Amino acid sequence: EWTRWLPSERFLNNSQNLLKLSEVNTEEKWKEMYKMRISIEKEFGITDESEVKRIVDDIKKKARELKGKWFLAKAEGKTVGEIGILPFEFEGKQVGRLQDVDIISNEQGKGYGNELLAEACIKAKKMNLNALCLMAKSDDWPKEWYLRFGFVKIGER
Repeated sequence: EWTRWLPSERFLNNSQNLLKLSEVNTEEKWKEMYKMRISIEKEFGITDESEVKRIVDDIKKKARELKGKWFLAKAEGKTVGEIGILPFEFEGKQVGRLQDVDIISNEQGKGYGNELLAEACIKAKKMNLNALCLMAKSDDWPKEWYLRFGFVKIGER
């Protein structure tokens, strides 16, 4: 896995308003996330809905116990993806780790992924975060996408 880092001075402010992010903070929103995760997890071979429930319950726990924020991404009134930001302190500064950066497969190729990251930067500024970081698998295509977005590689394990 590669660690990627995006300092706040490199946060993009170029949202094209293709997506609207809404925080998952009600039981209704958690149910909406669960429905969306069913289709996302199918792409990874997870078809057991009880396993999807376990995944969403784990996300809820992170949101509650680690003060993370998850957002549903909506375009034209329908949910097309999600993203999570887990704040933590690093070297005396507040940083956010991106989690669950997902766009539903049949909505990919429409620019929503770039928009999702741009909107996450806006949310990170509002959360007074000094940087965003994430982990990307070294053999998977998203690592190149993150580099194009402005993230820099700072570690590998």
